[in-house]
Amino acid sequence: MSHSFSLFSQIKRSRTLLHWVNNHFATVNLVGLFVVICLCSIYIVQVNKAVAQGYEMREYENVISELTLQNQKLEVDVRQAQSLENVTRAVKMLGFTSSTQPFYLETTIPSYALAE
Repeated sequence: MSHSFSLFSQIKRSRTLLHWVNNHFATVNLVGLFVVICLCSIYIVQVNKAVAQGYEMREYENVISELTLQNQKLEVDVRQAQSLENVTRAVKMLGFTSSTQPFYLETTIPSYALAE
């Protein structure tokens, strides 16, 4: 008997739930509308954040490309400064002359450098 009684109580509960929904139809619709509006608002906020991050990434990519170009220009300047022509020009400007007869030091005692 208890099994049939519990089945009857479940049917009664479902009927009372349906009865409550029918009596509060406008409330259920308003709650549903509120949930849909909240979900749409959350979606719009997320899409706006994604778009803003996309623009920010594009700005960073532009900065990266500008810095890469500047780095390449600086590397070219360094190569030009280290070129043999510039070195020989700097040697002449400093007043260095080429030696005609090299002078070698002769030592009979080997020398050592001591580390501290």
